[in-house]
Amino acid sequence: MNRNPRTLIQPLGRPRSQVGSRKRGYKIMFSLLSYVSTRHALRTLLLPLSLLLSVSTAQAQGPTTSFTYQGRLTDGGAPANNNYDLQFTLWDSAVGGTQQPQPAPATLTKTNVAVTGGVFSVLLDFGVSAFPGADRFLEVGVRPGGTGGAFTILSPRQQISSTPYALRTLKAAAADSLSSACSGCVTDAQISSVAASKLAGTIPETSLPAGGSFIQNRTTLQTNSNFNVSGNGIIGGSVGIGTSSPSFRFEVNTSLGSYGFVHSTPRNILLGIRPIQVGSFAGADSSGTSGGWLGTLSNDSLHFFVNGGRPSMSIDTTGNVGIGTTNPPFKLTVDGGSKAGVFVTSRNGQAVTGISGSDVGVFGQSAGSAGVFGDGTLNGVVGNSSSGSGVRGISSTGFAMYADGNAGQRIDRGGWVKAMLYVDQNGRIERCYNSQSGVGGTSLTTDCGFSVQNSPVSDPGHYVITFPFTVSDRFACVTPSWKFNARLGANVLYPTGFGGVVPTNRIEVFTFYTPSGSGINAPFTLVVY
Repeated sequence: MNRNPRTLIQPLGRPRSQVGSRKRGYKIMFSLLSYVSTRHALRTLLLPLSLLLSVSTAQAQGPTTSFTYQGRLTDGGAPANNNYDLQFTLWDSAVGGTQQPQPAPATLTKTNVAVTGGVFSVLLDFGVSAFPGADRFLEVGVRPGGTGGAFTILSPRQQISSTPYALRTLKAAAADSLSSACSGCVTDAQISSVAASKLAGTIPETSLPAGGSFIQNRTTLQTNSNFNVSGNGIIGGSVGIGTSSPSFRFEVNTSLGSYGFVHSTPRNILLGIRPIQVGSFAGADSSGTSGGWLGTLSNDSLHFFVNGGRPSMSIDTTGNVGIGTTNPPFKLTVDGGSKAGVFVTSRNGQAVTGISGSDVGVFGQSAGSAGVFGDGTLNGVVGNSSSGSGVRGISSTGFAMYADGNAGQRIDRGGWVKAMLYVDQNGRIERCYNSQSGVGGTSLTTDCGFSVQNSPVSDPGHYVITFPFTVSDRFACVTPSWKFNARLGANVLYPTGFGGVVPTNRIEVFTFYTPSGSGINAPFTLVVY
């Protein structure tokens, strides 16, 4: 501690004999003035060494962290009249200790402070963190103004009490957070309003009103609790209705057959406006059919759309399905506009199958192209009807039915070709088509499963054709080749058999010379229907 040989700070009440042989000495009596948020002042005796602390009455002002320090300085027993440098530091102990506030202790220096008639006043500000509620001690240093020398430190330090602690009351720490100890300590009458941004942390359930009619952060069921929100909301996790552990972002758990989702339009009984209702549920209906359900609860059509456009598919109130139309007259009606209404591709089965008990199994109608178009590796279009049309096509200018490939029909049904073959005069199959196997070609590739037998010398003009299916109940037509001989004729004969056994898979063809009627070997074309 530095002692100026010509200057000594002596608090009031200390005997002059302690000064020693110093020629001059300073006596200091000082007080603290601090403005707080109340309108009235507190006057408190703070220091035991004749150090008077007082707070004078002042007008109400906004609270700050600064306070006024006033003192009286004597020089050689007389009131000082000069400029002095004063230094102020704050400590947590009367002796030693740690300078405050931490972690950045403040040293306040006031230079050339005017002392008139022994009285001076300075404004000190150590910040609010310097006064957390623990003991604080003020240390003062003094030197002649403008000398730049070391400060003479007064001893002992003076304890700060009362008025500066208006910056933070001794009980302020208890209000830092609401705890179970504060349950009921703040009443409605004491609170004007609290900004929502100031609310943080967890409020103990003991501080909440009884009854539980509010949303609580818990996973257990809250009985008799409702909520009504008029604004927007965002949920970052999963939402469960009927379940406390949703497996998806939104999950509704209901009893079997109960609707979990229903969307309704407003109802107005006076205006006769009934609501349109769309809903879904999982389970079984009254008939026992089980599964997932989506549809209309009201007597309205169900429409499916994409990209906010018009319906791409509709189901009317009778159950008819329309694609490209909202008024389907049949169970499935497809309106493709300028393109194909239905295009079905099958890798190894039937591309289209139509079955009807009394009407049309498959119906196709086109204004300029194909009414029904089938393209498949096995069956492009298959129609089945017990009494109506299995496949029916109507076209005003194009094809009522067009097959890009071989056409076939069941062997026991009539109307379409079952087999075709062209045989030369030697009995060799040149070209053929088998509608039952779909195989066709020339003699270089296939005989289509057919065979021809003849005896060109002993029985000229007689050919026996064997088929891999029954032809005895079919129709057959034979035409000789007029290019070979313009006067040729040909007949078809179904074998009667030998020994009572009638072969059902054979047809006999006779070619002859018309003037004489005698048999002649000649090429012919045979078609079986």
